[in-house]
Amino acid sequence: NHNDMKGVVKELDIKAKLNLAQFYSEQLPTGETPRALEGPDVLSIKCNRCHGSNGGKPDPEKPRIAGQRQSYISSALNAYKNGDRINSTMQAMSTDLWTVEIEAIAAYYAGK
Repeated sequence: NHNDMKGVVKELDIKAKLNLAQFYSEQLPTGETPRALEGPDVLSIKCNRCHGSNGGKPDPEKPRIAGQRQSYISSALNAYKNGDRINSTMQAMSTDLWTVEIEAIAAYYAGK
C-alpha cells in the first residue's frame, strides 16, 4: 500500500508483478553495521512478533526487516508514527516511539 510504488507498478501486468515479487523475495539482505541495540531488547522483541526472530523470517504476510537500510526503516517508522504511511498495526506500534528508539530499532535491524 505504499503510494510511491503505485505509480511504478501501475503499468505492469500480474505476471510481471509476480516475477518482481519472487525476484526480490529471494535476495539476501546486505545489512549495515549496527550502531545501537545489541541483542534482544524490549523494542526488537515487539517487532519480532510480526516480523519474525531478528526480523529475518517473517510471517508470509509481513515483510522482512532484517538487512533493510537503516534510513529506510527509520523513514518508514516515522511515516507510520506521523500517519503519512497507513497500516493500523504499524501505526499502533510506532505511535509511542521516541526518535532515539526509532533510530535504535533501525540500526539494530539494518545490521541483521
